[in-house]
Amino acid sequence: MTLHLPLPNELLHFIIDHIAFGIPKLPDSLGAWQSKTLFQWASPELLALSVASWQLRQACMPFVYANIRIRCPEDVEMLEKHAELCSKYTKVLAIDIEAGRGLDQNISKIVPQLAQLFYVELQDCQNRTDMLKTLLAHPTVTSIQIHELPPEFTCFRDLSKVVIEDQLTAWGNNPEIHEYFNRGMRVLCIDLHRSWGYSYEQRLSQIVSWSISGLREIRMYMYIDPVSFSFLTTLPLTYPTLNVFWVLDAYHHNFNRQDPPPFLSSFFDNARRRGFSGSFELQDIGLRRPVGQSSREWFVMGLRIRITRATIPLIEMLTLMATSFPNLEVLQFQDLVLISQETTYHIDELTAVFKQFSFLKTLYLDGVYNLLDFGNIKLPPPIRQVDSADALDIKLARAETGLLWFTSRVAKEIKCLNALYISEKPDPYQQLSMYYWQLTGWLHVINGNRGIGGMLQQTLVHGSRKLHSEISLETRMLPPDLKRWRSPTQDDDVSIAGPELALL
Repeated sequence: MTLHLPLPNELLHFIIDHIAFGIPKLPDSLGAWQSKTLFQWASPELLALSVASWQLRQACMPFVYANIRIRCPEDVEMLEKHAELCSKYTKVLAIDIEAGRGLDQNISKIVPQLAQLFYVELQDCQNRTDMLKTLLAHPTVTSIQIHELPPEFTCFRDLSKVVIEDQLTAWGNNPEIHEYFNRGMRVLCIDLHRSWGYSYEQRLSQIVSWSISGLREIRMYMYIDPVSFSFLTTLPLTYPTLNVFWVLDAYHHNFNRQDPPPFLSSFFDNARRRGFSGSFELQDIGLRRPVGQSSREWFVMGLRIRITRATIPLIEMLTLMATSFPNLEVLQFQDLVLISQETTYHIDELTAVFKQFSFLKTLYLDGVYNLLDFGNIKLPPPIRQVDSADALDIKLARAETGLLWFTSRVAKEIKCLNALYISEKPDPYQQLSMYYWQLTGWLHVINGNRGIGGMLQQTLVHGSRKLHSEISLETRMLPPDLKRWRSPTQDDDVSIAGPELALL
């Protein structure tokens, strides 16, 4: 059956652009380094649309072929077979296949034909001189992301297209690293650990002495040694592109036990006056500097806080955080379940206080479900089939529905929010009982109606029997006409789709 949609191409392009790509996996903890990848997976909706009609097929092509990942010999065959389409539309190429598979020559023949290609991820760089030469010579490629420093780099003069993910601690043993920097190699993020016999300031001085291009982020792992943070005012002078600085407290007590740094002093003073001392621990801090400005002033944009006392008034604590850190973008709460032992909060009350975080983009909530009081709100029925004879499964289904309801309310109040990470796990006593449920995973905000969609990992433990499964949670409703869009089956004529679906 042919689907006819008499829509202008501009409107069709806008619709497809909105649903084309899936949401990339995000880190499970605050400050966890995630690859600065531009690769995007094609969404199931896009693939289904591409076989619905000829008009939709033509409109979907630039999106279907925009991102290609090569993981096996079959993917290389697909790339060769569809080289003509890839040459028109492919912009991002991820090469995950090992160098020893003998297929580099095939890939290198196709790469020069990709006229729109600008970004390449190369998982394995070892023994790939010819491929590196091809990629570096490509006229439209601007970035080649690698994960290691191959010895082959010594034969290339210009490394300005190369972007590396690496740790500072690994560079001291590589004598060529300074030469690579001089040839233009870019580093987006540096992991800074205190080395034996060297202070953080000395390690940072070492960084300043290097000619690093493109540095945007530093992650400093703080241990017991005190840190003055005076270097934050001088780093932007050397690296004007640096605008994110994470302080990851490996000791988990630094911010609470010593004099707080300037960017936290007013918050701790106010918390002390309100009697919150000893009720929480600040564990990780993310700092940001305005992009494209000469300002050396940093503000707090990321925060991980662990609740340590059950009697802490959560609403007052959240209000204090919102006023102290008005530019907060990432917030992670741990051990909220402690508060639920003493009190609960009506869903409207919690939603209203989260609304104060107007710039929040990512919210991690650990143990929030038992805090929620739904009052007289009648929750919708479970979104999946529930085993009515299993009391534990009934409790899990209620939690799924309640969390979906709560997070959708929060998403509508915080206009910048993109994603929420939910973690509902048993306490140690429940684990010992071998009778519990847990729920973890990402929920993403769907911008159109600020609905919620995502996949949560659920676990039911009945004694020695542990059941793992996934549950798809979504508040978005498709318009009636879109319900006909579906993925092709074996009975469909998919000749116009081509086998490139396996390529994505």
